[in-house]
Amino acid sequence: VVKVLQAVYGTTKNGNDVTAICQALINQGNNTIPVNNAVLGPDPDVGTVKSFGILYTTGQGTVQRACQENTNLVLL
Repeated sequence: VVKVLQAVYGTTKNGNDVTAICQALINQGNNTIPVNNAVLGPDPDVGTVKSFGILYTTGQGTVQRACQENTNLVLL
């Protein structure tokens, strides 16, 4: 069972708490999170490349991952 503790999408200027969105994707059986405005929007900082960070727990411990916008993050 994967439990998302915190997930954030944005820049150093502005960001969105996307914890609930990520948990919903995982609950639907997804192990990949598309990192883009369509999934994690609205766009928190128009015209700037965003970053995504997630902290989650599994049966084997706590994991933290990050990536840039327009990529897919695969959960471990």
